[in-house]
Amino acid sequence: MTTSEDRAKAISNYNRAQDLLHSSRTSEEDHELLESALVSRRYWRLAGGEQEFAISDWLVSRVYVLLSEPKLALEFALSSIAHSQKDFPAWLEASLNEGVARAYKGAGNLAEFDHYKDLSLQALALETDYEDAQIIAEQIATL
Repeated sequence: MTTSEDRAKAISNYNRAQDLLHSSRTSEEDHELLESALVSRRYWRLAGGEQEFAISDWLVSRVYVLLSEPKLALEFALSSIAHSQKDFPAWLEASLNEGVARAYKGAGNLAEFDHYKDLSLQALALETDYEDAQIIAEQIATL
C-alpha cells in the first residue's frame, strides 16, 4: 500500500469516527466508533507525522471516555500530549490538553482535570484564528 492510500484510509476512518462521535449511537455503532478511531490511528502511524499521531491518540482517548474506559482514555490522552511539540498550533495544544482534562474527569481525578482544563484555556487564548478558536472553545465547553 502506498503512503497516499494509507493517508486516505486514515482520513476516511477519522471522519467516520468524528461523525459517530457527534451522533446518537447504538451499542453496535459504539463498536464501529472505536474501530474507526483505532484504524485511523493505525494508518496515521504509517502515513502521518507528529501532529497526526497526537490527534489520533486524542481521538482514541475521546472514544474511550465515551465508552467509560478511563484507564485507556487516560493512556491515550497522555500519549497525545507526549507527541506535542512547541511548533504545534495553539488550537491543537488546547485540544490535546482538553483531551487530557476529559480523561482525568472520566477517571474521577478532578484536581488533574482542573489543571489540564486550565492549560487548555491558556493555549486557546494564544490562538489567533477565530474559527479554529471557536471550534476548540466549543469542545472545551462540553467538559
